Amino acid sequence: MSVSKKFVFIFPLASGHINPSFPIARSLVELGHEVHYLGVQQMRAAIEGTGAVYHSMIEHLSEFFTDPTRGTIENLVMLLQGVGLSADFSNMELVKNVVSERKVPGTLRFLRSLRPDAVVFCPLIMREVAVAAKVLGVPCVGLNTIAGPGALTTCFYASREELLQDPDEFIAKANAFLPEIEATARMNKHYGLDLKAGVELPVGKSYAISLASLNLVTTCEDLQDPMSKELARAYEAEGTTFVGVGPLLDRDGMQRAAGHRDQAHSMAEPAHGGLGCSDKDLIAKVQAARRASRPVVLVSMGTVITGDMPGMGWEGRKQGADGKPRGLTGRELCQAAWAGAFDAFGEEDAEAGPLLVVSLGPQENPLGDLVAPSNVVCAAVLPQVELLKAGVDLFLTHGGQNSFTESLAHATPVVVCPGFGDQIVNASKALSLGVGLKVDRPDPDVGAEADAAAKYRAQVCQALRTVLQESRFAASAAACSKRLRAAGGVHRAVELILGVTTVPERLVGKAAKLPVPVAQTAVAAAAAEAGA
Repeated sequence: MSVSKKFVFIFPLASGHINPSFPIARSLVELGHEVHYLGVQQMRAAIEGTGAVYHSMIEHLSEFFTDPTRGTIENLVMLLQGVGLSADFSNMELVKNVVSERKVPGTLRFLRSLRPDAVVFCPLIMREVAVAAKVLGVPCVGLNTIAGPGALTTCFYASREELLQDPDEFIAKANAFLPEIEATARMNKHYGLDLKAGVELPVGKSYAISLASLNLVTTCEDLQDPMSKELARAYEAEGTTFVGVGPLLDRDGMQRAAGHRDQAHSMAEPAHGGLGCSDKDLIAKVQAARRASRPVVLVSMGTVITGDMPGMGWEGRKQGADGKPRGLTGRELCQAAWAGAFDAFGEEDAEAGPLLVVSLGPQENPLGDLVAPSNVVCAAVLPQVELLKAGVDLFLTHGGQNSFTESLAHATPVVVCPGFGDQIVNASKALSLGVGLKVDRPDPDVGAEADAAAKYRAQVCQALRTVLQESRFAASAAACSKRLRAAGGVHRAVELILGVTTVPERLVGKAAKLPVPVAQTAVAAAAAEAGA
């Protein structure tokens, strides 16, 4: 009989980062292991639904949550303002270690109190976890919800282009930002580390990834963004290991995190305006449409744009080169995208045309003046994976990594309407893979927002009609599905995470790089060697 082990999972207030961890945690609990999450209240129900134990991040990370009555985003805004920066989340690139310095002490206390066999964490946001695990000598596994380490490079340059920033000038600014330099120096001295301030080089490098015992990636090997030669050499020299396990799909009926705002009491109701229905009824409607040979179109602009993150959320605009907000707000972008879907497929008869299933997010009156056609079903949040599994012919998505890979895993073609970051990269990837089309976010000058939104609405409408009508997109998505599902998914991820608790670190990467069945045998053999 295997020995029960203890695992700690640490993830941020970000649905796209924490959702792939839930099926892993659930599997570990069902195997008889003990799982604890350090998280936020908005994610508590989904965390406890896995059988894991919830612990409040606000209570444990007191050095960061200096005002426990405020949410994560509000405390981040206070931190940015405290070092002289505006409350724009593109500025987070300048204060990575300022944030980590505040979070490491509480993370250390938490890990010492539980003494886990291994930690599973988000290395993209929770960098302090890698530092704390290194200090304590605890194995840690990074769960990378991007298209591999190369995606950090492509996202960096995509963000600079979107924000009209010269990459070299931004790097120089970040690497000279005094509060970040001072915080990094203090951490290095106190914990005996060699962390780099600002933007690590080569671009795309991350110490949180480097310090992890193993890095899982939620796509398959051949769909990862390629690394530059410099980045590949840097990670190879450190022995940093990546393994693509594909999308981590949970079982039907399991709760996911979605539709959240910064404050837990601001959570959305299950549906808006009387237009929604239960998850069970939604899935039944999709299944009925399939039986009637009606196309099904799923529409979701994600959780960040429909949330309240400054600069990126519902009322956020991107920051122009002059430092002033410009372009469409998240609200204007979403409403134009939804209107484009209504224009493309809306009908007066509820049983006519395609069935449209639309996720609206947590805001009050998200549709504004828009009126949903009779063949549309709207809800604040949707059981996205279950709907894709039930059968969706077309997915209008913001292009977040989870949504992108989940759609392809179910052979569903896409129209990608990106907001920022890796969404922009995935939109271009949809074109290169032949699985769909993209409609780029408009960037109008001040005063031209209404005209830009109207043009965007028309472009979304046309793209949706094209992808649904042309079978080539569905054929390409089906080919991607086979590749993603061959990566091993949840089962392989669980095997590899268990492996880091018993296998010597020199053998972890070796087993991870093997084909799925061979890797599982290798992990077992290496574990036996370790116990000999």
